[in-house]
Amino acid sequence: MADAPHVVAALDTNVFLDLLDRSRSGFEESSSLLADWVPDHLDLATTNQVANELNRSPSAEMRAKQSLALSNYRSLTASADLVQQTFLGLKAQVPTEAYEADKSLESDTMHVAAAIASGAHILVTRDTGALGFLRKPALELHNFRLLRPSELLVHLDELANAVVYSPAELHRTSYTEREVAAGEEDLVCGAFLNKQAGERKSDFLTRWRYATASSDRWRRRIILGEDGRSPAVLLVSGYKEGVYEVEFLRVAASRLAETLAFQALSLVRMQACEVGATLVRLRDTSSSAAAVTAALQDGYVRAPDGSLECPVADFVGSFSRVRSWAFANLPRQFFESLPGDRPCSIGLAYDLELRWWPLKITGASIPTFIIPIRPQWSTNLFGVPAPLFERDAVLGLSREHVYYRSPRPQPIAAGPGRLLWYVSGEGRDAISSVVACSHLRSVTEDTPQSLYDRFKHLGVWSVGNIELAARDGLASAIRFTGTEIFEKPVTYKQLRQIYGDCRTPTLQSPTRISEEIFEAIYRKGRRLA
Repeated sequence: MADAPHVVAALDTNVFLDLLDRSRSGFEESSSLLADWVPDHLDLATTNQVANELNRSPSAEMRAKQSLALSNYRSLTASADLVQQTFLGLKAQVPTEAYEADKSLESDTMHVAAAIASGAHILVTRDTGALGFLRKPALELHNFRLLRPSELLVHLDELANAVVYSPAELHRTSYTEREVAAGEEDLVCGAFLNKQAGERKSDFLTRWRYATASSDRWRRRIILGEDGRSPAVLLVSGYKEGVYEVEFLRVAASRLAETLAFQALSLVRMQACEVGATLVRLRDTSSSAAAVTAALQDGYVRAPDGSLECPVADFVGSFSRVRSWAFANLPRQFFESLPGDRPCSIGLAYDLELRWWPLKITGASIPTFIIPIRPQWSTNLFGVPAPLFERDAVLGLSREHVYYRSPRPQPIAAGPGRLLWYVSGEGRDAISSVVACSHLRSVTEDTPQSLYDRFKHLGVWSVGNIELAARDGLASAIRFTGTEIFEKPVTYKQLRQIYGDCRTPTLQSPTRISEEIFEAIYRKGRRLA
């Protein structure tokens, strides 16, 4: 965890007793407060309310043991008048019937008031009544937080890494993604509990608290819908011993559910690449149906234990290297069907690249082309260069797109193949760089109206644009998928260096390139060694 501000956290009685007795049911969650690094960032303390409640124990021996443990914590004090004033202010914000239904809620309110009045920043509690009725008024009136032990560590991370908890545009659309903040347990449970699969709320919360308590391991991402508030995707994932594990992958029901599931799976692969994992394991047995469907289409297979697994092959190499890598790093089901000494066909290499991306296989003669594209079209298709306004959500989040062009000259035959996108332009719009790599699905030739009717949700051209590119009443639609935006665009000057003594193409129309040229461009764009 990065350096976080020092925070004073008052312990509620239930958490204090958890830390004193490992046999209590709440110990597993509260034990996260015993981590070695906690004292450097967190000042654990108690108020006199804890002592008052402990004194009610009928056992003198137990009171003595608890009193000795209490002396290990800083004692927070405040004037009785200030505590009473704070108590009355909080109580006024809670419905009277809540106190009638829960006789302990008044004591909880006094505990919160004592912590606020004594200068603490947080009360750490597992009490559902206090969390349900007092969390909001304490925050609004006093900027004071009531947090579960598992949420507290998330809050510390939130303070230290504020930028990752701020919403960021997802592919330049109105959808945003950020880390799940402390205190959002009810939000994620309400939005993503899979009742259709028979999942119980208690089971969801147990797993969620486990994930949030281990905040140094798990990343907890949420994607919010077009209104900026509605939860659309929940993704909790983390790295362990070569495997990138997905604890939660949930997608709310919507018109874009499957599309959003693919985006979540893309995030998982990118995160897995960042940490050097060789396998992704989706172990969420209550994952959304849309997520399971997307995973199976994205190269995941069922493991013997029922989880879904997918290789992460982040390198460029020959098929023999791919097979050796698979044998050394993957479960048997992934490499036993690969051919031995036989050459790798174009179809097999292309299929492996789709399922094991970002893998790129050399020596299989996959047809590869550089396609020139104007900045105004690449902005809408890829988000490069960055658009001034939000992109359409359906187009911006789709994993497949279509680019229209004249049917002649047409060096690109029907797939499979690879495409490199060269953004041209003039004046201020000039980029003159290869910015992305995609997989070619198909090339369709038809009338402009027919192409538009069939692919309008995947492309940015109007019927009029397609008609301008048509010849003899026909145009072409190039359908592609899995676009990777390069970390570093490859400039035309760099292309000339890559071509060396060979003549650099003019890039006025799609141009087929050799595997050697493709590998050099791809490595430079991805910053691979």
